[in-house]
Amino acid sequence: MNHYGTLIPLGTIDFYPNYGWDQPGAGPVSSHLLAASHLRAIDLFLWSIGNPERFGTNKVLDGTPAFEFPVTKVREVDTPAEMGYHAYRSSAREGNYYIGTTKSEPWIPGNSDIQPAMPSSTPNGLLHDKEKENMEHEREEENSQTDSTGYCIIS
Repeated sequence: MNHYGTLIPLGTIDFYPNYGWDQPGAGPVSSHLLAASHLRAIDLFLWSIGNPERFGTNKVLDGTPAFEFPVTKVREVDTPAEMGYHAYRSSAREGNYYIGTTKSEPWIPGNSDIQPAMPSSTPNGLLHDKEKENMEHEREEENSQTDSTGYCIIS
């Protein structure tokens, strides 16, 4: 085996930057850096926090990858997905999405004019639309009562 990990899809939506194989600029696997391309996932995810809508793609793999065999053909679909922290905003509900990346920030080919935004120094303090919506819903549930007919009364 010439790599660590698997290419088999494990989620409802899986992303395969550069077909899920060698990541540009990540370096070869060596005794000093066993993770090599795996570490790039951390870089891409961290960058996605401060750069919403930059990792959008409407390309999916044209087939399902096997344990050691990537799919290297893509096709376009109507429903785009966003890789990274903001993936929950995507309208896509399933698929094996492809996105090409470069060896350094801003990671997106042909977009060297993008100035990467830095994520908050307190990532646990970040509240995004979906999280705010969930908190408001929980607050409403705490302040609600049910009358004898089963109807919910919001105070």
